Order: sequence, then C-alpha cells, then structure tokens
Amino acid sequence: MKKKTLGLLAVSLCLSWGFSMSAVAQDPAKIWLRQGPNKLLDSDAIMAKMDMARDLAGYDYYLSTLQRLQCQDIDETYTIVQTPGVNMGAWKEVPAEPTQVFDNVYYVGGMEVGGWIIDTGEGLIMLDSSYEYGATTILEPNIAALGLNPADIKYILVTHAGPDHFGAVMHFVDNYGTKVVFNRQLAGGPANPPWLQVVPEDMVIMGDGDKLTLGNTTITAVHTPRSYNADGITPGDGLSYFIPVKINGKRHLWATYGNTGLVGTVADKVLYRESMAKWLKYVDALKPDIAISSHPFVDASLDRMEIIRECNDRRGQHKGWNKQECSRNPFVIGRKAARRYFEIMDQCAVVQTMRQEAGINSTGLEELP
Repeated sequence: MKKKTLGLLAVSLCLSWGFSMSAVAQDPAKIWLRQGPNKLLDSDAIMAKMDMARDLAGYDYYLSTLQRLQCQDIDETYTIVQTPGVNMGAWKEVPAEPTQVFDNVYYVGGMEVGGWIIDTGEGLIMLDSSYEYGATTILEPNIAALGLNPADIKYILVTHAGPDHFGAVMHFVDNYGTKVVFNRQLAGGPANPPWLQVVPEDMVIMGDGDKLTLGNTTITAVHTPRSYNADGITPGDGLSYFIPVKINGKRHLWATYGNTGLVGTVADKVLYRESMAKWLKYVDALKPDIAISSHPFVDASLDRMEIIRECNDRRGQHKGWNKQECSRNPFVIGRKAARRYFEIMDQCAVVQTMRQEAGINSTGLEELP
C-alpha cells in the first residue's frame, strides 16, 4: 500500500493540536486515518466503537500496538494489522533472543509465541510451550542460554489448547515429569493430536480464583473461554493468570490473558466478552501493574525486551542506565494502563462482533488495487 501525504498530515495535526480520534469523527481526514488507500466497509456505528478503542490506547506505543492488532486497524503505513496466524508447518516459528525480563521472569520463546519462565526459588514454572517442534528448536536452547535447566520446570501454565501454546507439553511431561496446568481434563487418546495426549495424572486442573503455589510464588488463575465447545453449549478452554514478579526486589503483579484472538461465531464473541467482564473484576480486585500477552507481537513485547537488553549492556553504545528509557522497566505500565489494556481487548471485541453481524470482513476494509 502507498503512503499518502494527506494521511501523514492528518496524523501530525491530530498529534500537535491534541485532538482525540473521536473528536474528528466526521472529518474527511479522520475517515482517511481509518481507511487509508482502502475502501471503507465499516458503518458510522462501527467507526464510533473503533474510535473508543483508539481513545483507550491514546498515543501509547504499546497500547496502540495492541489496539491495532485486536481491532485489525491500520498502522502508520496504512497496512492492515493482522496476526501471523497459527501454522503447523515445522520451522515456521523461530527463536527470539532469550531475555531476563524481571528478577524472576525470563522470555525463552519465539518471535510469535512464548514460553515465559518464572523462577520460584524452588523450581521453574513455564507459561505456554510453543509448537511441538519448538521444544528442542526454541525453548530448550533459549532456556540453556540463560543458564536455566529445563529439568527444573515443575509446571507448565497453559493459556489454551492451541498447537502454538500447548504443542510441546508432552516433551516436558515425558522427559522431565512436568505437570500441566489447565482448566479441564485432557485425557490422552489415539484420536487426539500430540499436544492433547496429557493423561489426568499429569494434569493440574484450575478454575476461577484457584491458586498454584511453588516456592515463593503463588499464581492465581481465571477461566476465560473465548468460544464454545463443539456442542455449542459448554464454554471452551482457556486460563488467564495473575503472576507475581519482582523488579530490583520490589513486588509487581503481571496479568496475562489467555485468549487474545477472536474466533468463531457471534455467540463465541459474546462469550469472549463475558469472559473479559469476569476477568476485569479480578483485575480490579488484584490491581496488576503489568499486562503482557504470551504472544510477544501483540503488545510490542519484543521491542521492550530489546530495550531491556540494551539497558543491561552498560558497555555498549546505548550507555546503559544513563539513558532516560532505562530509568524503569518498560513492561511496568501502571494499574490504570494495565486495566486499559484489557478494556481495549474488550472494545475491539465489540468492533469485531458488529462487523460479523453486518456481514463484512474482520478488517472493515477492502484493499484496493
């Protein structure tokens, strides 16, 4: 897609004059900011809901990254922002640079999906497990690079049973005796794909408000399904977590939502919003000041990890902690912003539901030749 001078000018004017996105809702420049060089399919009502999501993000880079992806909005180059998508093909996913994110948390996953390692002092807990092939091509090499031992992983927290999250669990169960935390039994059977071969004795079942304690760490789970099971009646899988972390010895709370993607029918999206409403009640009660997705592309986590690595390299060109951006960990966004993070996800679910009800595609745009 081509960049347009008018669009760039409109962005500059909005920024310099302090206009909110919704304040110029009927302005042609505003419409251009929404569609770029594409045909706009969204109705005025849908655009109003999109404006609400944009206003929640404001001009925060990390929250805007989240909003554009969840709402399938356009970026500064007028490119429609969409997820990479789950791909079972081996070697699609590649390792990210392993990074110590907090005192007790490490990123060991790929460019598209975690693992995250939590060190509890009495063993490790891993959040999500990449694809099946990721065990030996991504996770174990990254774990070793940080001086950790995969044999110390006592539990894997699964967010949902997609192959990019659940894929490598059997490798850790079979080789290290790791237990798998999930919200329902996934008894193994020949009809199940490899990532669903976990038998009951290797499962730890958790639900709303249940806690898992290992060492100095207690994690709280919430059941947050995004779609119904095949019967169309019972809610599907999915767990979200509140994980205590430390930064320079000070306690913070990380909230991670288990189902970022919107899938399925309108009824599924209604269920997604019901799950988010329940989750927000826990957010209000527990007051996390960190919100991070298991998918590092969702909220610019890869960019933030790069900042951390540069800040830790005191000898490099970056000059380490002398730079302003090194004065605080970039993942700490505060309680209000952490709540807005999940409000954005909810508001984008409203947008996507309205598009589906209107019979238009999930982007609300049609790319023109």
